[in-house]
Amino acid sequence: TLTLLAGLATVGAAQTEAEDEDPVAIFNAGQELHEKGDFAGAIKQYEMAISIVPDFPEAEYQRGSAQLSLGKTDDAERGFRKALELRPEWTLAMTSLGSLLVERAPAEAAPLLEKVVKLEPQNSLALAALTELRLNAKAAPAVLHDLLAKITALTTGKVKPTAALWAARAALESELGLKAQARTSLASALNIDTKSRTALMQAAEVALADGDLLRATELTDRLKGVTGETDQIKYLGAAILAYEGNTDEALKLLEAIKTPNRAAIDLQTRLKAATASTADLEKMLETNPKDA
Repeated sequence: TLTLLAGLATVGAAQTEAEDEDPVAIFNAGQELHEKGDFAGAIKQYEMAISIVPDFPEAEYQRGSAQLSLGKTDDAERGFRKALELRPEWTLAMTSLGSLLVERAPAEAAPLLEKVVKLEPQNSLALAALTELRLNAKAAPAVLHDLLAKITALTTGKVKPTAALWAARAALESELGLKAQARTSLASALNIDTKSRTALMQAAEVALADGDLLRATELTDRLKGVTGETDQIKYLGAAILAYEGNTDEALKLLEAIKTPNRAAIDLQTRLKAATASTADLEKMLETNPKDA
């Protein structure tokens, strides 16, 4: 949501008489550009507003959001942190920071997201991020079942669920072995948002697990049209190549991933093991003897 006017009256009052520019008007101009997809232009407006009123949590948050849309994750993290510093109990900033830290600093993300869910049990963004966090940490089945129960209640309740919430439900169902339910949840997610990155990614992975390479390729192409050439696309491309038996090309794609996630690392490990010599396999087992 880009309309964040609560508290701006207080910000306006903080201006000195010597200031000719209206930070609220500048902020609103930034939001208009933001809504149109002009993230660079929006950032300039937010920075102008902050230069007039340094303690401006809404502008800090919106600047961080625009920076995140441009892939500037370090800048976005600083913006979300500053917004939360200025307004400690602001769940919107808390959710955005927690979501951003899921991969970067999971130990810090967990308490932030848990607090949001406690304060706002129906916060779909926080629940989706917490789901990703729990899955990455390989949480116990009991923890995943508890989270699934909360999300299921929301997807079947009176409040209209988001695509992100359906995708989170699908991820938990898939991890818990509820494959049929996961497919249904993914279909619901894509019915709501045909360009949902998370749902497209999961649907492609399900297709790969089913050995349906045509479907996996089609979904990967759809996802690429939404995101461009990302690490996720490289991982899916590598997985498809691996299923086709093209191990060398799959490994090249995996090595090109800048920030590999758990799935990419696991695939790379399996492919290297498949082509390793007996001596290399023995060394790998020495490192991780429980990995059959």
